Amino acid sequence: MSCRMISALAIVSILMGCGSPVPTSPKATSDLIGFEVAGKMTERRFWHASVLLQDGTVLITGGAATQNPGQVSTSLFRTSSEVFDPETGTTSRRGNLSLPRTLDMGILMPDGRVLLAGADQAPLEFFDPQTGRFTPEPYLPAFARIWSITLLPDGKVLTYYSLGVAIFDPDTREFTSLPGTVAIRAGHTATLLRDGRVLIVGGGNASGIVKESEIYDPLTNTLTRTGDLRYERQDHRAILLQDGSVLVIGGSAGDEGSEEPVTAAERYDPATGTFLSEGDPGFDAIHAATLLPSGEVFIIGDSGEVILYDPATGAFGPTGDSIGENRVFYTTTLLRDGRVLIVGGLKDLAATDQILIYRP
Repeated sequence: MSCRMISALAIVSILMGCGSPVPTSPKATSDLIGFEVAGKMTERRFWHASVLLQDGTVLITGGAATQNPGQVSTSLFRTSSEVFDPETGTTSRRGNLSLPRTLDMGILMPDGRVLLAGADQAPLEFFDPQTGRFTPEPYLPAFARIWSITLLPDGKVLTYYSLGVAIFDPDTREFTSLPGTVAIRAGHTATLLRDGRVLIVGGGNASGIVKESEIYDPLTNTLTRTGDLRYERQDHRAILLQDGSVLVIGGSAGDEGSEEPVTAAERYDPATGTFLSEGDPGFDAIHAATLLPSGEVFIIGDSGEVILYDPATGAFGPTGDSIGENRVFYTTTLLRDGRVLIVGGLKDLAATDQILIYRP
C-alpha cells in the first residue's frame, strides 16, 4: 500500500472517529486568489475521479463525503456520477457505478468511453457517454489491487496490479501477463512517452521505497531497466513535457512510518535514459501538477500556493495565486481551452461541492 493511500486512510479514520465538528471557514471562497467559482456538483465529494470527455465536458465519479464537518462513514462512499459543462457552468446527473468507488484513476479511451480503475479491489469499469451507463469488467484476477493504468498507442492498457503486470485488451476483454518476473511497486508513476514506450518510475514494495525506473516497450512487450532516480520516492508526480522529457516532482522517501518529503525535482531524458537534477519547487507536498498548452507546468503545493515550472529555464516561479489552505483530495482537469478545472475535495476536513477554474 502506498504512502498516499496510507495517509488517506488515516484521515478517514480521523474523520470517522471525530465526535465533534471540526471548525470550517466562515466563507469557503474567502481565501481563493486567482481562482473562480465555476459551479457546484450535485453532491459533495472527495477521493473522486474526474475525466475530460471528447465533447469537452467533465465526468465526475464516485468518491466520499462527510456527513457533518469532521465526520464520515463508509455509507457515504459514492456510487453516483455527474457531468460538468464548463461552457454553461452546470452539472447533470449520470448513471450509477456498479459499487462505491474511491481513489480511482480514469482514462479516456479512443472510442470515447472512460475506463476507471482503483486500488480498492473493485473491478475495472467502463462509462459510456452515449448511454450514460457504467459496465464493470469482471475479468481482472481476484483480489487484485490496481496501482496504475496507461493507455497505449494501440488502444490497449498497460496495467500494474498487485499480482503482476498485464496488458488489458478492451476489445477481447482479456488480460495478458507480461513474460518473466516483474517487481511490483505501489506508488509509482507510469508515463507514456512520445515514442509509445512507457516510463515507470519509483514506488515502494516490501523492501522499501526505491530509485528504480523501467521502460515498457509495446513493440517487444518487455520491461527493461533504465536510469535510476537521483532520489528514492513514491507517491510523486511525473509530467511529460513538450520536448519529450519527463519532470518528476514531489513524493516521499524513507522507511514506512517515518517517510520524509522529497522536495527536489528531477527530469528524465529518454534519449540518454538518465535523470538530472531540476531545482526545487519549494513544497513539502505536491497536490496537483498539470502540463499547460504553453509548455509550463501548473503546480499546487501543500500550502495552496500556485507556482509555474518553466522547462526552458528549469525554474519554479510563484504566481501569487492560491487555492487556500487546508484543501486536499480534489481533482484537476485540463480543459480544451487551456483552463484548469478543480473539482471538490476536502476543505477544512469537510467535503465540498465547489468546482473552481484557474486561468493561467
